[in-house]
Amino acid sequence: MLSVGRNHCVTKKKERKDSLKILASVFGPDVYEFFIDSYLSQWNTNKFFHGAYTASTKENLNARLELSEPLDKNIYYAGEAVRYSVDEISYHTHISGALHSGFMTANAVIRNLEF
Repeated sequence: MLSVGRNHCVTKKKERKDSLKILASVFGPDVYEFFIDSYLSQWNTNKFFHGAYTASTKENLNARLELSEPLDKNIYYAGEAVRYSVDEISYHTHISGALHSGFMTANAVIRNLEF
């Protein structure tokens, strides 16, 4: 999964092409062979969210930790809402939190790759 913050008028086809190009520049041309599908979410057009960031209460703080666990080693979540450790300094609701989460999630994906 690759999340790219872009202009709201980008088409799904262009976003897919650009994202695969980025992945291929890092991992090589095999990404095209293994690519299955993509999803383009345009949060700024969602009538319920409008691109809003997350907010939690003291009752659901562990939910942020749960989001850091992959689902069947195939699906990983990343974003400002994800937290990797109770000791971690986090920046939820900030772009720096999303960036940190992206690095942490990418490292988790790499660690779990099976060849």
